[in-house]
Amino acid sequence: MTACRPARLPWFGHAPAFLRDRLGFLQRSARALGDVARLEIGGPTVLLAHPDDARHVLGRREGPYRKSPRLTSAAARALLGESVLTSEGPEHLEQRRLLQPLLGGRGLAERLRPVAARAEEMQTRWRDGEVVDLGAALHRLTRRCALEMLFGEPLVRAHPELEAIVEQRRTYVDRVLASPVPGLDAWPTPARRRFRRGRARLAAIVAEELRRPPTSAIQHSSGAATVRERLAACWHEANRSLTVAAPLFCSAAASLADQLAAVAVAAYETPRHLLAWSLDLLARHPDVQAHLRREAEAAATFDPDRLPYAARVVSEVLRLYPPTWLIVRLAAGDDLLPSGAALRAGTKVYVSPWVLQRDPRWFPEPERFDPERFAGSMRPSAYLPFGLGPRQCIGEGLARAEAVAVLAAILSRWELEPVGAPPRPRPRVALEPAGPVRVRVVRRR
Repeated sequence: MTACRPARLPWFGHAPAFLRDRLGFLQRSARALGDVARLEIGGPTVLLAHPDDARHVLGRREGPYRKSPRLTSAAARALLGESVLTSEGPEHLEQRRLLQPLLGGRGLAERLRPVAARAEEMQTRWRDGEVVDLGAALHRLTRRCALEMLFGEPLVRAHPELEAIVEQRRTYVDRVLASPVPGLDAWPTPARRRFRRGRARLAAIVAEELRRPPTSAIQHSSGAATVRERLAACWHEANRSLTVAAPLFCSAAASLADQLAAVAVAAYETPRHLLAWSLDLLARHPDVQAHLRREAEAAATFDPDRLPYAARVVSEVLRLYPPTWLIVRLAAGDDLLPSGAALRAGTKVYVSPWVLQRDPRWFPEPERFDPERFAGSMRPSAYLPFGLGPRQCIGEGLARAEAVAVLAAILSRWELEPVGAPPRPRPRVALEPAGPVRVRVVRRR
């Protein structure tokens, strides 16, 4: 049966249909209009539904594609600061190199130590047979873990307002970026004032830490390292110096605070939703749950390297519910795609992992939850849950490892039973469950 063409209105193009049902609109457009679906959403737009074209656009370090102006414009920099989210080109690459040691590579197991401790703490509040609101429980867990992994547990304990500052930033930025009304951050609202006060307070906390002398913790990857020690280690690897001239010190501290805040929000938003989707799916698939539990009990550890089946579960959850549901690029010059389609300069390019990863051409029975899809070492080319290329999510490895560790910790003690209908996906800045996610937890005998 031929798919219906997406509704287009005079003057407004496809924008109303897209805003009404983003995920459904993207899937219908790909089915009806083909692998290069030409749309009108605030100007000429193409949706790429073939992985070769998608990888061509996302994977090029140099080329005619730029990140959406919504994240790189002067207004975005005023909102988010000069951070890894808003930078482009060589500046972006340098900032990624600075932050990467905080989020992966060497010492990952050490950075996961707060995760195990906080997961244990979360489970002490559960009672046998009760229905748990996973959204609330995982929100507290992942936010605290992200702050302790980035800032160090002593600093988080000394400044309990950090959680409120980062949470307020998340809600405000989400609202501004998800709004169809441009320039929302320019409105003098109480939320904007609170956001700016929190941003200034975070800069003051970072400046205070940078003034402290380094300790021996910088020589070893300690979970108790402070922001200054962690950043000193990162900057040392990047051949930089933390000695900042006095007139520039406040500016440098504010810049570092913006970087840390941007990473902190991403470092708990993605694992929070990933874990909620994972636990709900495991509750609805007892065979997968039992397999993961057996592996966790045999391994007797929460080390992701020793839990390959749990890693496959996480990969399949990310296929069904990719946190990066839509990636937007702007063609700064004319280009020819691998499919042969020509793109003109100024064209807005959409790549949707949601569409690619639910296409039966690349994933047979795409709606079925099957971790064995990832039993091999190769991932399908259409699998892009965190994007691709120079702007691929910097915290992907940490998010996956954290999810594996938490799932193993929970299933070692509890059996999960589903409650109610499966949650519907809501595409905001990340792909999140719409409404509460609840499971019944039954203590294992």
